[in-house]
This record gives sequence, C-alpha cells and structure tokens, in this order.
Amino acid sequence: MADERFSEETKLLSGILNYLFIIPVILFCLTFFSDMFQVKIKDQIPLMIVAVVFALIPLLFGKMVTLIHYDELVIHFGYVGLIKKVIPLSQIANAEIVEFNPLRDFGGWGIRCGKFRGELTGCYTLSGNRGILLTLNESIGVCFAQTKRIIIASKEPDQLIEALWR
Repeated sequence: MADERFSEETKLLSGILNYLFIIPVILFCLTFFSDMFQVKIKDQIPLMIVAVVFALIPLLFGKMVTLIHYDELVIHFGYVGLIKKVIPLSQIANAEIVEFNPLRDFGGWGIRCGKFRGELTGCYTLSGNRGILLTLNESIGVCFAQTKRIIIASKEPDQLIEALWR
C-alpha cells in the first residue's frame, strides 16, 4: 500500500511447526472417513474437537502483523485475519520503547491484559520482550477490559515508534 509507513510480521512458530498443528486434523479425517461405515459418528466427536482446536491455533494466532498507515495503527492476528485491532493515530498521546516479560507481566503470549508498571495494560505479543507502550487519549477494549495503555511487541521498536510520528 502506498500509505503504509511500517509493516512487521511475527510468527508464533516456523512454517514447519505450524503444519504440526494441522497434522492431527488430517489424521482425524483419514480415520473418520476410513471408519465412517464401521464406527458411529458420535464416537468420533471428541477426536474431531481436539483436531479442530489444534488446527485453529495457528490459523487464529500463528502470526501477528503490525501496520502503520497514514492515519491508523493496525494489528492483525492469525493467518485468516479474523482478529484485528485498529487504533487511530490521533488517539495516541504518548509512545515509548519498553522491555517487558510476557509471562510475568501478562501471563503469556497473544492478546493479554495485566499489570505493567502498576497499571492495567493490554499487550499484543507472539515473541520477544521488547515493544512500544502506547498511552491513548481514550480507553479501548482489550481482553474484556478497558485500558488506555497498550504494549505492542516488536522486533524493531525503534522503527515502529519512528513511524508513528512521521
């Protein structure tokens, strides 16, 4: 896009490991169709649920894309792009580069909320321990909570923060 100032993609797992999540789905389908006429479908439902969950993890959360356009910051999660957060640049009051511990501060990776520097903060992360802390003019929803503070993990926080103010 011509108006794109910054673009970064972070993957949860390497390409080969993403396929390991899909293997249970394939095995289930092969088992299901080969036994379709010998086993009742209701006996296959628990296996099907496990297989679908394993397949959905990389599809919904396997990749995080951070984009800055001329008037908004956009965060996409997953390969299918169903999870998306748009923040107008006009809502950003302050931004600073920070180091954080995803496990200690937010209970893990993904889209999380937790206490960072004593205040409720949302966090978007798949890997690493660096990013930018945004302070917003108005609260937005992150993980069923309302907060004015959001951390966006980045491999290139210097370039990300610079792109915000261009």
